[in-house]
Amino acid sequence: MMRLILVRHGETERNSEAKLQGGKSDLPLNEKGKNQVRHLGLALKGEKLEAIYSSPLKRALETAQAISTHHHLGVQPDPALAEIDMGFIDGLDLAQVKESQADFLERWRQEDYSVALPGGESVLQVQQRAWGAVQSIINRHREGSVVVVGHAITLQTIITALLGAPLSSFTHFRLGVASITIFHIDDERTSLVSLNETCHLKNDGQ
Repeated sequence: MMRLILVRHGETERNSEAKLQGGKSDLPLNEKGKNQVRHLGLALKGEKLEAIYSSPLKRALETAQAISTHHHLGVQPDPALAEIDMGFIDGLDLAQVKESQADFLERWRQEDYSVALPGGESVLQVQQRAWGAVQSIINRHREGSVVVVGHAITLQTIITALLGAPLSSFTHFRLGVASITIFHIDDERTSLVSLNETCHLKNDGQ
């Protein structure tokens, strides 16, 4: 059996400001985020990890490195795990998006996730590349525990694929910063063990 551990990166300044942060925004963790991933690394210290994969963006790599500190493993970056390219709306808050991209938001509300974000990617494109990467990881590691560090939307699309759910359900999953989601995978079934686990952050004001 494979134990697939999906981890969202720790907090950045953009997260704390409630602004959108896509694949073109390569921001590091802020001080709170660094503290979060220290707790995260300790939470996963007891796992016997076979490998650690990560988005190549700084916030994800820093998170993955905090995990790898407790294991004799290097971090393997994979561009397919990067966050969605948000194009023109990257860096905006929700009010600004509503003001400047009303037509796009209307199609989004209709769950047309094949439509690309203005100047960026579609959710469907993200799922295709990210799920392809995860399928390759699963095929390489049929046994043992593996960590994949990524981003909110990217991980949400991976979760829907693992569950065999329609892509439109990706918005039903909320993943907090520095959260842990675990699946068990074998030849017979894929089982969701835990979703959006953040109890390791209880001493961090979460």
